[in-house]
Amino acid sequence: MMTTIFNSTFENVLRLTILIDTFKGSQTEDMLYAIDFIAQYGVAFNISDKNLHGENPFMFSEFATRKKIIRLVLKNMVLEGYVKPCNSSVRIIYALTGDGKAFVSELSSEYANDYRQLVELTIERYGSKSERYIIAEIHKLSKESLERRTLNE
Repeated sequence: MMTTIFNSTFENVLRLTILIDTFKGSQTEDMLYAIDFIAQYGVAFNISDKNLHGENPFMFSEFATRKKIIRLVLKNMVLEGYVKPCNSSVRIIYALTGDGKAFVSELSSEYANDYRQLVELTIERYGSKSERYIIAEIHKLSKESLERRTLNE
């Protein structure tokens, strides 16, 4: 069996560390997994002219499992000392620790830079929106994508 780093815990830790750092503040799990998804598949959201992870006709089906993955990655990041969970008035939010800030400052690969730019564009467009609005937007585009695929079959 071949081992891959794509969509591994390691890759997700890299992305989430950059994502939290780019937000310049604590964020909820829901906001993180929604913004991460949009940044990776920016074409569908008119954020980018290319998808970070290439073309994927089934990208929206990936969104359904993304929350579980992000939850596990955040747990690992807490255990590794990169983020700390904080109680807000409504729910748990995640903030980078000193170790997380040191780690993210070392990330300067082409992938990390591309992802950071996409996150900045995504936050510019969706950062002031509620998680509920953003997730509803993703579901709406998912439904439209499924309807287009069904019509083309």
